Amino acid sequence: PFSIGQPGPSANSKLNIAMIGAGNIAAMAYGPCNSENIAALADVDEGMFLQHAEKYPQLHDAKKYTDFRVMLDEMDGEIDAVCINTPDHTHFVATMEAMQRGKHVCTQKPLTYNIWEAQTLQKAKQKYGVVTNMAAQGHTFDGIRQMREWYEADVFGQITEVHSWRGGPQW
Repeated sequence: PFSIGQPGPSANSKLNIAMIGAGNIAAMAYGPCNSENIAALADVDEGMFLQHAEKYPQLHDAKKYTDFRVMLDEMDGEIDAVCINTPDHTHFVATMEAMQRGKHVCTQKPLTYNIWEAQTLQKAKQKYGVVTNMAAQGHTFDGIRQMREWYEADVFGQITEVHSWRGGPQW
């Protein structure tokens, strides 16, 4: 792993990424991580390990665990970053466990349930010098970046009102 301000790995090297939560929403992480090495998968439900394996064959080679803490301990020196794709109640605990081991983390939303958890993770980020991200997929596309660039370039002028919406469930 590397820290902000220090030289990182070669642009030609791949990150070794561990996934905590291997099925369902993990597919949102597999695509963007497709050019990296998915080194390990952890899921309490072993049936999730191959849910997306047809589309992402590199998952077959990943080491598989049913306890993410065991995975983090056993693969500590082999993992650069962790994606946390579990149900909400595990987000804080899994994020903290990864950060305490110096792993960069991307966690699905919601990151925390309360202010104490959010403040604790913020302090841990500083203490362990890791890069963190909360996966809010809608904010990872070019449209939101372009809006920010326009805002920073003062394209809009004085903004007095903002409307935001989202369509209904898509499942």
